[in-house]
Amino acid sequence: MRYPEHLIDQIRHQSDIVEVVGEVVSLRRRGSNYVGLCPFHNEKTPSFNVNPERGIYKCFGCGKGGNVFTFLQDYHRLNFPEAVKQLAHRANVPLPEEDTTPQERERIDRQTAAGKAMAEAAAYWHRLLFTEAGKPALAYLRKRGFSEDTIKIFMLGFAPDSWDATLREMDRLGFEIEQLEAAGLVRARESGGHFDFFRNRVTFPIWNVSGRVIGAGARILPGDDNPAKYVNSPQSLIYDKSTALYGLFQARDEIRRKEAVLLVEGYADVIGLYQAGVRNVVAASGTSLTPQQVARLKRYCKRMFLVFDADAAGANAALRGIDTALREDMDVQIVTLPEGEDPDSLVLKQGTKAFEQRLAAAVDAIQFKAELLKRRGEMDAPDSAAQALRSIVSTVALIPDHLKRELHLKRLAETMRIREETLYAELREVNKESTLQQVRRAESSGPIVAREAKRSERAAPQQTAAKGNDAGLSQEEELLLRCALAEPRSFEYIVTQMEERSVEFTSETGKRTFAILLTKAENSADPLNSALSDESISDEDRSILSGLAVDNAEESPNWSRFGVYYEAPSLTKMLDDALSQLLRSACRERLRAVQAQLSKGGGGSDLELLREFQELRRQLSELDERFSTN
Repeated sequence: MRYPEHLIDQIRHQSDIVEVVGEVVSLRRRGSNYVGLCPFHNEKTPSFNVNPERGIYKCFGCGKGGNVFTFLQDYHRLNFPEAVKQLAHRANVPLPEEDTTPQERERIDRQTAAGKAMAEAAAYWHRLLFTEAGKPALAYLRKRGFSEDTIKIFMLGFAPDSWDATLREMDRLGFEIEQLEAAGLVRARESGGHFDFFRNRVTFPIWNVSGRVIGAGARILPGDDNPAKYVNSPQSLIYDKSTALYGLFQARDEIRRKEAVLLVEGYADVIGLYQAGVRNVVAASGTSLTPQQVARLKRYCKRMFLVFDADAAGANAALRGIDTALREDMDVQIVTLPEGEDPDSLVLKQGTKAFEQRLAAAVDAIQFKAELLKRRGEMDAPDSAAQALRSIVSTVALIPDHLKRELHLKRLAETMRIREETLYAELREVNKESTLQQVRRAESSGPIVAREAKRSERAAPQQTAAKGNDAGLSQEEELLLRCALAEPRSFEYIVTQMEERSVEFTSETGKRTFAILLTKAENSADPLNSALSDESISDEDRSILSGLAVDNAEESPNWSRFGVYYEAPSLTKMLDDALSQLLRSACRERLRAVQAQLSKGGGGSDLELLREFQELRRQLSELDERFSTN
């Protein structure tokens, strides 16, 4: 079916193209873009660019380009409606689909209503925090050192000391009890009726990566003897604790920028570090680190720092996290904190610099595990030492990169004063046992399906010859189109100026590209993405458009060191320059044609041609002088 333009725009705005592309392409930040090896052709040097601000990708090697919809279409061989459905599901945007079953439609409606209820509950708790009832909770948060701005950024709140205060507020807002149950906000009494799940606690709303509240964590107030210090939203239609990461919505841009993520234990640790300026930090939402959470973080970076308390529980949590993260091919380092401190208390007492020093002293995961087992005395006796070494080698075996495995085994042999050959023999045993376990699991669950089978079904995508300006645009046409894309409201000005100056695009490519954008600009505030999402647009034109929108050149960070400064000209000046350059090119082209006619001679129109020749020379001289003095 055909979806309305406003719905397509909503889905695109709520879809992070870096996250979507990052699931299949390892991206690294370069200036305002992200770059990686193109998934559409074989290359050794990254030429695939993603611009998160515009939501566009472009390969300057093979010419492939488009937006988040076309990426799914090209990579996964989907049609446009299928790509829309997939992205809408990710972004939790309900679609008015004609072909959905009543059961599917009911589920979507229930999920949407549950999400709205959770968001309203979080907003209600946040308002209560600043009332008389919330004073003890607000005092606790301020004692933890959280500023009012930080409290508002993370929407911290207070669930009142009542069995049904939240329920009554949600009822006042028109929510039904089934919707509150679906959101995990209430529970049923055995004797009948319902009661609030969160009561007399400081609340920490949990967002998904799109910025929607999906659940909450909650902490008891000082003086409360409740044995459950923290409670978290139960598994629900909208909250999955195995995938949720507290703080990811606030941290994702900084994680990409720093190409690293810090994983801490608690909500307060995330908030304390964020307030101290360390903003690439998340927590595992009250669970041990899961493979799904690591896979989600891997979309943003490949380097992870595990930051756990210095006690035995923290060390054990670090050991579990190491295996999970290494199995997902993350580079893992461990940050150790002073005895009795957590990240939040450390920055509060000693400042950001103290934490950054600890971060700089982080050790790699294998080294940490070896040193920890040694400190625990597990290397003292032959039997326990053998068991400890097997445990370490089992962790090394999880590393997918064979070169990294070899380097770790070499260092381990040197540290433990044991022959490398012995460790390699143990590694082979570990791998053999792992393979046998995989075979047993596969046999018990039915036929083995090759992991890459679906991928191999895809035909190699057809290469397109268009590569940015190689598509036949002149320099001035390219500049004019870039200006138009930078400010869609400039289209009317460009058309008016071209008519007044009697100038037009000279290449067929320029004429066609401008016509596409001009048509889209009449009905859309974002003509570029409207064009890229149009199924009637050819791959060649899509490549040209995305090439104009994604700049492959970046300002050097070293310019300022050598006194080189660049002040970007105004859009109006750039437009006028581009239009004048077009006129200049047109003058030159016409001048050559007139010269050719005059050289033939013998015609009755020689006088008119001479006058035109002189006028063209005058115009060209003025334009040449203008650009020589700029």
